[in-house]
Amino acid sequence: MLTDTRTGQPDSRSSESTEPVLSIVIPCLNEADTIGTCIEKALRALATLPVAGEIVVGDNGSTDGSQAICERLGLRVVPIAERGYGNALMGGIAAARGKYVIMGDADDSYDFLEIPKFYEKLADGYDIVQGCRLPSGGGTVLPGAMPPLHRWIGNPMFSMMVKYWFHAPIHDVYCGMRGFTKAHYETLNQRCVGMEFATEMIIKSSLFGAKFAEVPITLHPDGRKAHAPHLRTFRDGWRTLRFFLMYSPRWLFLVPGAMLGALFATAYVLADRLAPAGSGTRTFAWLVTANNGGLAVGAAVAGALAERSGASAGLWFGAACALAGVVPASVSAVMSARELRRTPVTGVR
Repeated sequence: MLTDTRTGQPDSRSSESTEPVLSIVIPCLNEADTIGTCIEKALRALATLPVAGEIVVGDNGSTDGSQAICERLGLRVVPIAERGYGNALMGGIAAARGKYVIMGDADDSYDFLEIPKFYEKLADGYDIVQGCRLPSGGGTVLPGAMPPLHRWIGNPMFSMMVKYWFHAPIHDVYCGMRGFTKAHYETLNQRCVGMEFATEMIIKSSLFGAKFAEVPITLHPDGRKAHAPHLRTFRDGWRTLRFFLMYSPRWLFLVPGAMLGALFATAYVLADRLAPAGSGTRTFAWLVTANNGGLAVGAAVAGALAERSGASAGLWFGAACALAGVVPASVSAVMSARELRRTPVTGVR
């Protein structure tokens, strides 16, 4: 659907004569309570811009009449059979025709009247423009708009991790209202089909050297009455953490391996100094330390190699490198067996 920038209403002109410059993509799953309000705000926002725009709804199998509401307002509804927040967005973005894309949820928690902020930054040449709801980035969270666990622990923690692990210059990694160029999006090869779609975009954009901008926005309470939010705190939190580790071999392999190596080395030194010479305790300490220390060193080496390989190699290369831990562990096992053969183990129960 194209919009008339003077009235904000659906434009009767054919798409052949006017191609949209800006596409608003809204994922939808049973959002009849709020989808109409979001569309009306988006139309009003598009009316203030000097370019042609369209609104695309990626419907994920709604059964509450959401599609009829969208079609009544003249929108293009793209049916997405595969369930998942990421799937709905990927389907909608693939169908978008604009040079720029701005996405936002259909629960009326994001104010689509703030769309011009995003468009201005995109027009200035930024690849991705991230909204920020948190006060640390100038945003505002209205009372009741975000669960305390998300506001004070989950969001700040993951936002800090993405900032320090991946050097993403943002304060709110989970904000679902953001804009980007279609050309940049197509370089990301997005894969995540669930809620972690949003964090995947930020991490990959940062690793690929995208030009970031951030705009403060206001988060409003969820306007839906018929059902609870789709987000599942612990399930989606775990998926996010797992994805972070997949794209950060330094924290998945190198740091834990180095810490474990240091721990086992310290344990061996203490056992060597405190246990009597020739005792079973010293030999047993050598056996445990050598084997586990070998695995720790292997993990650290794997992390270093995967880190140098770059993000494009992904988790599979890091996992393959982790097999390097088998080599030092096997060597240390042979050395442990030789040590046990020379020194009988006594005093170990």
